[in-house]
Amino acid sequence: MAFYGDDIVERVREASDIVDVISAYLPLKRKGRNYWARCPFHQEKTASFSVSPDKQIFHCFGCHKGGNVFSFIIEYEKLPFPDALKLLAARANVQLPEKGETRETREFDQIYWAHEVAMKFFQEHLLESRKSLEYLKSRKLTDATIEKFKIGYAPDSWDAFLHYAKQKSLTESDLEKAGLVIKKENGGYYDRFRDRLVFTIFNTAQKPIAFGARTFDPKEQAKYINSPETPLYHKASILYGLSHSRGDIRRAEEAIVVEGYFDFLSLYQQGVTNVVASSGTAFTPEQARLLGRSASSVILMFDADSAGQQAAIRSVDYLFEAGLDVKVVKLPAGEDPDSIARKGGKAAIDEQLARAKSYVEFTISTLPDRFEKLSLNDKDRAIKRLATLAGRIEDEIRRELFLQEIARWYNIGIDLVRRGVRIEERRPTMNPRETIGSPLDRDFVALLLQRSELVQSAAEKVAPTDFEDQTLADIYSLILQLHEDDQPPTPSQLIDKVSETPKKELIAALAAKDFQSSDLNQVYTDLVIAFHRRHRTKRMTELKRLLKEAETENDEEQINYYMNEIKLLRQEL
Repeated sequence: MAFYGDDIVERVREASDIVDVISAYLPLKRKGRNYWARCPFHQEKTASFSVSPDKQIFHCFGCHKGGNVFSFIIEYEKLPFPDALKLLAARANVQLPEKGETRETREFDQIYWAHEVAMKFFQEHLLESRKSLEYLKSRKLTDATIEKFKIGYAPDSWDAFLHYAKQKSLTESDLEKAGLVIKKENGGYYDRFRDRLVFTIFNTAQKPIAFGARTFDPKEQAKYINSPETPLYHKASILYGLSHSRGDIRRAEEAIVVEGYFDFLSLYQQGVTNVVASSGTAFTPEQARLLGRSASSVILMFDADSAGQQAAIRSVDYLFEAGLDVKVVKLPAGEDPDSIARKGGKAAIDEQLARAKSYVEFTISTLPDRFEKLSLNDKDRAIKRLATLAGRIEDEIRRELFLQEIARWYNIGIDLVRRGVRIEERRPTMNPRETIGSPLDRDFVALLLQRSELVQSAAEKVAPTDFEDQTLADIYSLILQLHEDDQPPTPSQLIDKVSETPKKELIAALAAKDFQSSDLNQVYTDLVIAFHRRHRTKRMTELKRLLKEAETENDEEQINYYMNEIKLLRQEL
């Protein structure tokens, strides 16, 4: 402890949720507001070891050991405090200064201070911006909400904030590291946020660590921009509003997830306070785990348009993996959570929440036609998608209930659905260091790395689950995520986003591929056709295997079913 100041210790503590840390060592089960397990520090048959997410402490009612997250690591790992601090810092991706070194500590302090200064600057200028105040009034936000969430305005100036911050003991280097100014190619700096409404993004201790900003210029290509990644801010692990709503989410054991800043602010202002915003992107594993620490279920309440529905679909994988029950609200056409809250208040929001559908029921509503009228390929895709999700549910009882729901809504035998899950579970997890992937998978990703304008079309025609190689499926998913975030999915951008060296090398190799064709659009069309053909061929093989099993068991009903499915599939082939 002699080597690290209180600010460093506090930073690591803030980044280390005690439930998340201890659950890596013990199988915690939620009962009421706390989590429980058998104590690791003494022998016992009944779980008396309690972990409080609200208080961020643990306590054993048997042996009476207790403390905070540092105490647990010190006791469990038998480490002195400095080593426990290092372990938790590494786990939370918090950079520690070297022994006797104070420069990095100062840098962190300056970045924190820069955000405090920026927040105050934006708030002061909001009061001077008539158009900002009128706009917020049109969105029906109260002064109390504006103050609580520190909404501000960045003036239409290239360097107003830069000059202001310099008067607050901040250097240009400090501000650049904080992501608040941008360095010019010919020297000098300019403000990142200009003529924009500014939303403050907080950490769990409600300290400002980043900003999101909305333009007033309809000609501006980027309607919203965010702070870049900094030592304090990692977008993939932040949910807007969780800083203020985490306690309410834990009390309700349920989180309502919306897309945008105004969606969150309108619901929170109306008294629906167990809400967070995904900031317009599908969920990351880190965000899903964040919610899983506080809630047992989530309700996705995204915009009524097709983009909103697709965002809901893309969000569920990691939510299921985090052990969360998922429901979806399908809003009326042309509406979003913000508009409903402004028009009808809390009663209107509660009415929509009461109509939340299970994820299985929601998928029925997104199909292009009645299920029985769909092609065999579309039916197969819909059910296989749900079967894949079922395989992500670790708890056996929850998984079985989910399978029963699939069978009921899709009017298909439960045994068939279970077999689909077994097929998914039976697939080996491929080691990225050992596999080179199928030529089809490799060529498809390589083409998208060279022709990013095809990504939108690809997202509509090929799913990551259509890949045979998991590493390439992961890279393809990242391409889709970057595209969804309005970031160019360039090879360099992708390489920056992955941590494993083999993946970096694979992306570079794919980007360098020579297709030896002048018509890459035709290459793309051929690859999509090949994906669909491979899917149908694999399905035919699987149907024949299942038919053989049914014949062995003399199951006439299943024999007839599989023979009919094979007949229909042959027509498509």
